[in-house]
Amino acid sequence: MKDEEYASFVQSRLKSGEEILKQMTSEKANANHMITLLNEEAGELTSPIKKWIFYGADIDMENVIEEIGDCYFALSALCSAFSITESECKEENVKKLSRRYETVYSDKSAKIRLDKKQSNPESDPYV
Repeated sequence: MKDEEYASFVQSRLKSGEEILKQMTSEKANANHMITLLNEEAGELTSPIKKWIFYGADIDMENVIEEIGDCYFALSALCSAFSITESECKEENVKKLSRRYETVYSDKSAKIRLDKKQSNPESDPYV
């Protein structure tokens, strides 16, 4: 496929910026800001850990704490945006991981992922 053909293909599958703006609300803008911040901060957290694991550097705990704090900030703002509590998130996480791993972690259970529902094309409009 030629570059121009691919570029045309991509454009035909994109939702336009105009359409996105028509649907944008301040709540959606805030959620987008916070999820973007969370991704950025998680990426920044990767650096000191990568240097420690792969390059033999001492772990920069000050930087690790700073970046985890930034992740907590974004997560807290997302919880507020969706009116959910940290406790609700933890409880749901425990339920999910308890379904996935009956008692303790295993590679087999990680591959099977019993917590994931089988997709039903009739009830899922995105399938």
